Amino acid sequence: VHLQAVADLVGVAPRRTVRAVVDLELWVRRDAQRLLTLTDNVSTSGMLVRGGREFPVGAAVGFELLLPGGLTAVEGVAEVVRHTRVGDEGLEGIGLAFRSFAGGGEQRLAAFLERRAGTA
Repeated sequence: VHLQAVADLVGVAPRRTVRAVVDLELWVRRDAQRLLTLTDNVSTSGMLVRGGREFPVGAAVGFELLLPGGLTAVEGVAEVVRHTRVGDEGLEGIGLAFRSFAGGGEQRLAAFLERRAGTA
């Protein structure tokens, strides 16, 4: 409940610690850069992933997020909004903001996070 109040004040969805596999893909001209990595945390507005600092801030990346217990990946497009500060955050990674989802992925993600909140 306190996390939601703080999130409402700063306009960011509350994050849940979730270790999930995510496949990122960035197209530059005709070549794709791919990264198979893990999330550190996920919210309905975005995710923090390990690695990926080769993706520039502002880049649009396709993602496939396989949530624990999920049968199908949540897919869509996210924007790289920041690189982590290793000394401050303890991990090397990137922050991604969700821009669009495919095939009901936004609802499946929200339902997963709601269930997670109920067990925390």
